[in-house]
Amino acid sequence: MAEGINLLPEIAEVEVKKGVYRRKINIFALIVLAILVAILLGFIFYWGYLGVRAKTLSDQTAAAEKKISDQRAKEINQRALVDKLDTSKNFLTTALPYSVSIDKIIGILEGVATLTDNKFDSKSLEIAGEVSDSTKFSTLVDRLNDPALSGTFGTLVLNSLTKDAADKPYKFDVNFKFLKEGTAEGIKK
Repeated sequence: MAEGINLLPEIAEVEVKKGVYRRKINIFALIVLAILVAILLGFIFYWGYLGVRAKTLSDQTAAAEKKISDQRAKEINQRALVDKLDTSKNFLTTALPYSVSIDKIIGILEGVATLTDNKFDSKSLEIAGEVSDSTKFSTLVDRLNDPALSGTFGTLVLNSLTKDAADKPYKFDVNFKFLKEGTAEGIKK
């Protein structure tokens, strides 16, 4: 009796192969799933790293902007000073030095008249002097109107010409305007 009972059912070979394949497919699927989870975690960590890096750069940029804005007042003052220095340097290199203008005037007056007073301001020169007679005064006027001086001084304006007595010299007061050509470059010509 016991011989006819099959306690261990015989599993067909096809079913055994199906089970082995199913187990291999399940293991492969778990491996692929683990790899995908690892890749996904890698992307998440990389995204987090980029976020932290962006925040750090943003903080550094904000700190640099604050430092620059704190230095703004100093930079404005520095630029203003540099502009003023450039303007001063330009003026000093191109302005007609008063000593040169006085040398020219003394050269004109030499042997003809005596200089008694001179006044300077930024654009004009006023001289006062004495001349002994009308011939020397005419010579003085001709020298003052010399075309060689036309680039240095503007038109001569006679403010006053007086003679107190016959034996006294003529007293004159003359005003010149400095021209734009009356610069250091104009003198070198």
